[in-house]
Amino acid sequence: MNKKLLVTLGVIVIILIGAYAFLLHKLTLDEEQLIQKFSEFQVLCNEKKMQGYDVTEAEELARKAKRALDEKDYEAAKEFLYKAFEALEMAKIPGIKPPLTTPKKSYVKVVDGNPKLFIGDREAEITGFLTTSDPYKNPTKYKNVIKYIDYAVKYNFTFACIFFSWWWLDQSEQRELPRDASELINWTKLDNIFDYAASRGVYLVPCFIYNVLPKWWFELTPHSIEYLQTNSDGKTAPMMSFNIPVHQKYADQVITAMVNRYKRHPALLGWYLHHGYTNENNYPGGPGLRHGSIGWYDYSEFAKKRFREWLRKRYNNNVSSLQKAWGDPSVTFENAEVPRPLPKITELDEAIEWINGPGDTRRQWYDWQLFRLEEKKLSMDHFAKLYKTLDPDHILMISAQPPLFTGFQGYIMTMNYYDFVFSPYIDIVLFHPAVTDDLWENPKRKTIPYNFVRYYETRGKAVFIKWEGDQRLTPSNLEPLKGCAEFARRTGTGIALWEGNLTTESGVGIQPEFTEIQIKTVAETYHSMPEGRIKKSSFAIIEHPILGAFDYRAVSGGSTTFQFYKGRDVIMFGILLNSAGLEYDVISTNEILKNPNILEDYKAVALINIYRMNDKLLKALLDFRDSGGGLFIVGRTGLFDEYGNKNMTYLKKLLNVSDVREEKKSLY
Repeated sequence: MNKKLLVTLGVIVIILIGAYAFLLHKLTLDEEQLIQKFSEFQVLCNEKKMQGYDVTEAEELARKAKRALDEKDYEAAKEFLYKAFEALEMAKIPGIKPPLTTPKKSYVKVVDGNPKLFIGDREAEITGFLTTSDPYKNPTKYKNVIKYIDYAVKYNFTFACIFFSWWWLDQSEQRELPRDASELINWTKLDNIFDYAASRGVYLVPCFIYNVLPKWWFELTPHSIEYLQTNSDGKTAPMMSFNIPVHQKYADQVITAMVNRYKRHPALLGWYLHHGYTNENNYPGGPGLRHGSIGWYDYSEFAKKRFREWLRKRYNNNVSSLQKAWGDPSVTFENAEVPRPLPKITELDEAIEWINGPGDTRRQWYDWQLFRLEEKKLSMDHFAKLYKTLDPDHILMISAQPPLFTGFQGYIMTMNYYDFVFSPYIDIVLFHPAVTDDLWENPKRKTIPYNFVRYYETRGKAVFIKWEGDQRLTPSNLEPLKGCAEFARRTGTGIALWEGNLTTESGVGIQPEFTEIQIKTVAETYHSMPEGRIKKSSFAIIEHPILGAFDYRAVSGGSTTFQFYKGRDVIMFGILLNSAGLEYDVISTNEILKNPNILEDYKAVALINIYRMNDKLLKALLDFRDSGGGLFIVGRTGLFDEYGNKNMTYLKKLLNVSDVREEKKSLY
């Protein structure tokens, strides 16, 4: 379509909109006529969207009109709809966004059940790009950041997230440890990026990567390797152990300087808290090599000292209690060692026992998992509180994990998704799945984003998914990306695309994860669809997240047939429900222990392989059952106490029976 014809069509649409608005203002309309006018509005709105107009304000007024119509307030509905037509007439093409000249607050507010982003007093889309080019690394990376700001203008996205690491931000040489690490930072590049973004009308979300201190610290600190995350084989990962005082001191100084410098800049949307090894709320490691790390963490000397201090508090400085719990009369708070994982299973009979058992029952292993979880959360809370204390007027976002998949997460300890709901500091959460050819046909793949957005949206946290490219996505196949945009609109959530990099088809060099054609497809699809919302279900799956840290052993010889068996069972149940089109929520046991009344929202709950329990959880479930709630019990649920000791009392009480018998039969 040539430009002249497009302009002509645009003029015709504007004239039509003006006529609709004038007539609507003069008429007295009944419900049926208003519904017809809504349909006409939607047609015109979609036409303007397809031409690239920003119709956000018009859509918001139309939603208000719809609410008034639902409440039978026809005069208010007509008035809001009249204003919606007026706003549609005044809409502008955002290819040239107005510059940002005035600092505005950003916050999240729940509107009609949807947590929404607001900038100033206006609702804003959660749409953006997350760059991977560190502008401080080299000029090419800096230009890439500028390119993605321009993309945000071109495709009418709200923000660009800028990542920059401390390692490249401060390449200075020092002869002694500095008093204030922020004084070593040259902010000029970031200043220029902020000013450029403001001139282009694009908001920014800075993400300061503070995992590793600058090189001067390593050069000036004796035995610095003792402060790096370390696995059970003594191999280190490029990440500081959690909660090192000197690390926090220097990081706090840089974060404080950064926030104070930019919190009044017109282009600031908010802050992205970097947390974890790969910015995914995680430790390094895993059963296979992942981002250069493998195994269990953290066995560093610093972490060992922290663990001993933690044990002293847990056991109230009573060494006899520690010795009794660990079954070791020689252990003390001064010599307690971080436990090693159990070896791989070598015999089939042993594998069958493991599958049906409570996992690793060593008390020292139990204590270490609680310690690891608390250390990670303590670090997150420290930095989240710092950001929000320094700047309460802007949103704070963080990468989170979906529920129902914690059976795989013992190594990297990402199972505390519930903590983001509890946190008073976190406003927006995001997740990073890959786009593949079979994304929306593969039952498991499509269940992951479903669980993620459903869990957080229904608990008041704004959500978006940052989609990553993948070699399993054919470049010419645009349908999966359309599906991503459609999913975001149906669920009332946001969407972002990662810059990233993939190996080129020729195998030589790298390329961005998404081409411009792919980006355009996402933007056009997202902007051409009406917004939906998620509603709570009356049925929920209860998940016991920490169990993923106990059921970890695999059969040796490279087979993973039996690894994470009980966790896979839970996932498969969710996939079956999803494939059947049956909606469900997920509730963590941590939420139930914190607030048992959460169960009152449901008619029935599923307990899938919750093989360890404690008395408080049992009481909450029994109260729910006795008040008319249904319990759907599967697998080894209720056979062991929280430490893994055999105790069928839990299952007996859940079933309200006097006897439970266990028969062992093996079929090969």
